[in-house]
Amino acid sequence: MNNHRLSPIITPPQSWSYPEKHFVEALSNPWYKGVFVLTSSVFDSTVNFFRSESFYPTLAPITTGAISSPSGIGSDSLPVKILLFDKETYLADSMQFHLEYLLRHGTKGIYYIMPTFRGEDPDNRHLNQFFHSEAELIGNLEDVMRLIERYLCSCVSDILEHHSNLVGNVAGTT
Repeated sequence: MNNHRLSPIITPPQSWSYPEKHFVEALSNPWYKGVFVLTSSVFDSTVNFFRSESFYPTLAPITTGAISSPSGIGSDSLPVKILLFDKETYLADSMQFHLEYLLRHGTKGIYYIMPTFRGEDPDNRHLNQFFHSEAELIGNLEDVMRLIERYLCSCVSDILEHHSNLVGNVAGTT
């Protein structure tokens, strides 16, 4: 494993604090390019991993007529209600129910990569918009935990194999 960096640490320019300069900065600053490259790598790793597991991908809608992650006991997510073509709808937090439904086609598993929207202000612990991968499979909790462990190891291995210098330049070490 490459445990060093080739150039000085790349730090976030925090240009989001200056909206009038953010667009140009996001196209020219190496930190943003690094985020772009690493995000692309995670996407590719996710697709390759689930393909190797014989899971089917699905393209789920980002709107739903029902709250997709209700704020109840144990939930920290609030729904995002929008008006779309004069009809109230919600931006998806999760399409878990959609995946569970599609799993009934007799597949071993199903997954997607999609944006998530949460109806609260971002803070030090939570974003209110982000992309995530989500999967459903036939099995029990132990099967899920083994799948998640393999998935994380696969993503990290791919990133270190293809982008260890970039990680070292952004984080200071791998």
